[in-house]
Amino acid sequence: MCTPIGHTLAGATLIINQSVFTKIKPIFGILILIVVANLPDIDYLFGFFKGNPNLYHHGWTHSFVFVLVMGFVVYGICYFFIRDSALAVGLIVAGILFTHLILDYFTLDTSPPFGLQLFWPFSTSYFISSATLFGDVHKSATSVTFIQSLFVWHNLKTVLLEIVILVPVLIVFRLIRKRRNRIT
Repeated sequence: MCTPIGHTLAGATLIINQSVFTKIKPIFGILILIVVANLPDIDYLFGFFKGNPNLYHHGWTHSFVFVLVMGFVVYGICYFFIRDSALAVGLIVAGILFTHLILDYFTLDTSPPFGLQLFWPFSTSYFISSATLFGDVHKSATSVTFIQSLFVWHNLKTVLLEIVILVPVLIVFRLIRKRRNRIT
């Protein structure tokens, strides 16, 4: 699994220069980005309360159906309040959630269940790439030590690798959109 830093950077590539987000305060937009980019990992909470945070990780919240449903829910909410940008916001949210699945698919996974249930509820099989781009995250399997187990040197190296890979991607997306905006 990628870290929240990696997921947030990947999600940011989709909202760079999006006019729909210029209408909200930057700090609010950043908070929304962080929450949406990391929303699939809410499944840790379900297991956390049962004593094993990994119990439900990479299940239904890491599926294409979850991405589509959340995009549609956000579209519906936005349509009710701000009709003109509802479709754009719903698509961007679904896109950010989709980047979460892509990153986790290409991340080294060393704790069961291995991979993601991409096609839930149609299949409960787990899928993961044989080629990895991102390192694993060392974490405890018990709720008592889970949080403190995240703060180790290995995980810092994982975050640094994500930054080295994803910040250049973010910069390229920014430059492409900036150039496209100058042309139009």
